[in-house]
Amino acid sequence: NSAVLLGPCAINLYGLPRSFRASVLPSLIRHVIRPNAGYGCDYYVHFDTAVTDAFNGRSDRGGALDPTEILSLKRAVLAVHRENDQQS
Repeated sequence: NSAVLLGPCAINLYGLPRSFRASVLPSLIRHVIRPNAGYGCDYYVHFDTAVTDAFNGRSDRGGALDPTEILSLKRAVLAVHRENDQQS
């Protein structure tokens, strides 16, 4: 058995919060937050408070822009960490 040394961990996110709660957050929980829950990562988010996308570089895929939805990330991280702590 080899010991694994864990150091500081940072998850950095950037972008428009398009359909964040409905599409992005479930994927982040599954692929980023849960797998990293045991590492004590800090989350940093840089996002624009725009409510419309003047330059749509995503081939007009649409999706509502609601910058307040990004606040649900903190609740999700805390909930997954609590869940992880209870299982430990």
